[in-house]
Amino acid sequence: MEQKKQLDLLDQEGRITSELTALGAQCRGERHEQVITRQREALAELRLRCKNLEQAKPPLPTQDQALQQVIMLKKELAEIKANQALSENSELSSGLEREVSRARGMLGSVNAEADMERSAHRETMDALDASESSYITLLRAMASCLEMESVDGLRPIGHIPKDERERLLVERENTCQILANRIKVLLERIARKEELLQGYERDLAKLRQAQELANRNSTQVENLANDVKSRTEETQYLRESLSRTRDRLDQEKRLNKAIKQRKTFHLENERLHQQQVPASHHCKEEDIFGKSSARRKASKDSLRRKNYEISTLKKELCSKEQSLYDTENRLYMIENTVGMERKREQEIIES
Repeated sequence: MEQKKQLDLLDQEGRITSELTALGAQCRGERHEQVITRQREALAELRLRCKNLEQAKPPLPTQDQALQQVIMLKKELAEIKANQALSENSELSSGLEREVSRARGMLGSVNAEADMERSAHRETMDALDASESSYITLLRAMASCLEMESVDGLRPIGHIPKDERERLLVERENTCQILANRIKVLLERIARKEELLQGYERDLAKLRQAQELANRNSTQVENLANDVKSRTEETQYLRESLSRTRDRLDQEKRLNKAIKQRKTFHLENERLHQQQVPASHHCKEEDIFGKSSARRKASKDSLRRKNYEISTLKKELCSKEQSLYDTENRLYMIENTVGMERKREQEIIES
């Protein structure tokens, strides 16, 4: 009876051990190291208690020895053995019940903790899957924006072995490095293009200033050209006036010369006539009305006025010619400046 109870105890311990082992294997499959550690500790504690219980009792006899002892002591110790069997049976049953209840409590707590660990593990796996999905989506979007044909490391990392996981991490590091290099190159290109754009904007501002200056110079050139034209016309008019005045002066000089010649001719004729006429008297004919002196005075005044007009016209002509010369020089300088500015604008446009 006692041997059977011991065998039942060992069988129960084996079942508990197998259940704990199965639960540990299940948890190991789900990678719950903490739960496995706790189960191992509970199993070790249960085994220690069983060993202490076995050490507190005598070693179990074999079946033959038990039968011989039962036959030998059947008559003398029947009552004592029965009493001891009853007492030990009650104690053992109570102890076994306590151990079983304790083991069941431990199994219940282990199952509750296992359920909590399963739910936590499930939430962790869901978060990991969401993170992996967002990471892969981000990598694909960046690769598409950077015009990369193929990108390594776009596999989920949650359900692969350790060696493949390490290889996948290396691939992801390489991919991140490649993307970072591409982005760095693009940023450098953008910086260079911004510098070129700023240079183009400065050149465009200079070109606009040059165009405005050229427009102002063109306006000044047109104004100066009109001024030169008007002054040229005025100079031409003054020259024509001077020519007409000179012609009139020459005509008056010729007229005066003819008058003088005619007067000389009349005087000679009068002298000859006087020589031929008998010298009755030598009285000079008096100019009662002063016509001759008036004519001489008028002729002198007219000659003086003509000389004054001629000198005035000469001065005006000289001043106009000097002004025309200065204007032509200014026009020439402005045309040279405009030509140089247009040449500079052409060089800027070509560059």
